[in-house]
Amino acid sequence: MQDLVLVIKTHSDYSYLWPIIDDYIENIKLKKILFYDKSENLPKNFDQYIEYDQQKTYMQRLTHLTDIVKEDYILLIHDVDIIINLDENLLEKYFVFMKEKKVGYLKLHLSVSKDILKKGDLVLANLKNKCIANHVIPYDVTPAIWVKKTLNMISKKFPNLSYRDAENTLEFQNFFINNISCYSLDKKSNLKIIYCRNLCFSKEFNFLHITTKGKFTYPEEVYMDNKKEFLKIREKYKLKLESCDCTFVLKNARKL
Repeated sequence: MQDLVLVIKTHSDYSYLWPIIDDYIENIKLKKILFYDKSENLPKNFDQYIEYDQQKTYMQRLTHLTDIVKEDYILLIHDVDIIINLDENLLEKYFVFMKEKKVGYLKLHLSVSKDILKKGDLVLANLKNKCIANHVIPYDVTPAIWVKKTLNMISKKFPNLSYRDAENTLEFQNFFINNISCYSLDKKSNLKIIYCRNLCFSKEFNFLHITTKGKFTYPEEVYMDNKKEFLKIREKYKLKLESCDCTFVLKNARKL
């Protein structure tokens, strides 16, 4: 997977997560890039460091990233999504399938769709058509593999959008649907489902969405299948953050 690079986008406001990120990405064999604002005491287990101007918008930062990265594909993950597991052998199979089908954007969460691409146990859900998911669709900021040219194009098309605006802007979502081949992993894949904060991942590609606006969520049951992992991290790294009530997540929890 020499043409695929793992990029962790972070900000110094979340530097309390850096020791965790550093430990959890240490054994990942993919080339790893930290995309950060001007900071000191950066995580050590990265192969490359790209600094962005924090005065730029989120989309302008992504343009800067894609102008520098040499690889043709980017697995983009944000700092609040701690990588609990990333099965690189399986990832390579999905990656090859993605390239074969000329998919421009592949989210590593699970959805359910009648419109699928299938290759053995590998099943992808088309996000353009009726699809059941526990995420904003078709675009959100959960972990996803991008064709670099696609990410560069869309960031230049909407340079003024912020991190959250892209998810909530109808014009952006419509452009995304009409111009990008966008898929997620489908539940019909041979994957073990993991729920966390009502997000649906898999044991093979498991991400712990650890904070909301810099705060832990409570009750702890909100972390669902990753509750034990969350408690272990909080204790090991002595994290002491304020909490925000996400009881509504449990009340509105649904299974795929």
